[in-house]
Amino acid sequence: MRVQLDKSRDFATLRDANQLLQSEGFYATFFFSLMVRGASAPTEDVIRDRQDRLLATLAEMFRSQPVDADSPFLSHFVETFMQSYPADAGELVDVLLDLSHGVFVDPRAATMWREQYLGALRFDLAERNNERINNARSEWKEDFRKRTALGEQVLSKMQF
Repeated sequence: MRVQLDKSRDFATLRDANQLLQSEGFYATFFFSLMVRGASAPTEDVIRDRQDRLLATLAEMFRSQPVDADSPFLSHFVETFMQSYPADAGELVDVLLDLSHGVFVDPRAATMWREQYLGALRFDLAERNNERINNARSEWKEDFRKRTALGEQVLSKMQF
């Protein structure tokens, strides 16, 4: 019974930003999603190009700033990637925000997603309206892009 009632099995509860940053699974999913993003399966050449960019970003990140066990590795990676490949920054932001459900940038995100999930389980038609979440996702992406365009270190201001 204890195992079944454990918080990790509660699909209505999102992991917070600190939990995501400590999760190897989140990193693996993030990097995989970054490589295969898009509406259709990418070709081998596209995947190879994306892999080269990912590895070049990691090399630049380790070369340009001190990284240790306590460093916010993901934020360093995202900022380095966005500086190195600004044309792909929007897609990177989409992957990050979609996978994290916005918990990095909005303290209201966990509550919105919980209400959405529980409403779907109850077949609550009013709660199944995705408009609120879709509007929030649009705001998060727009805010991210604006701050990045102004040269702000966006992820250093994440909600940890």
